[in-house]
Amino acid sequence: MDCARSQTAHPPMKKPKGAAVPATEAFEAAGVRLGFARNLMTLSRNMDAQPRFYDARLDTVILRVRLTPNAARMGIGGVFTDADGRAWLRASVTVVPEKGRANAALIEMLAKKLKIRKSAFTILSGETDRHKTLRIEGIDPDSCAALI
Repeated sequence: MDCARSQTAHPPMKKPKGAAVPATEAFEAAGVRLGFARNLMTLSRNMDAQPRFYDARLDTVILRVRLTPNAARMGIGGVFTDADGRAWLRASVTVVPEKGRANAALIEMLAKKLKIRKSAFTILSGETDRHKTLRIEGIDPDSCAALI
């Protein structure tokens, strides 16, 4: 005996004209799973709450960078958040980390992107670590936000 289930489509509920449709119902009507829709809405709400990778102090900016030396290509690739919740700017350079060459390449790359002189940069911590804290003098904090 064939035990095939009958799949009947339920007619959609009719809303009065001009009635507002909650976001979850709109997602369900579009065929999106409700759990995914809730995660998407939560993610969009939390996008503004993302921690910044820099701190502004008068005309000085403290920049946190996670550097990947000996990479395939040079560039800045977004924001990395560590387990403590601190945000770090991701950067990669093609130079080998020997005798400060990777640090120099990072400063040169950031100076070109921000269009400021290399002497404005000072490495506060992380000279031999991939997590670096840089101080940039004489810069507008809004230009750091444009790095990503």
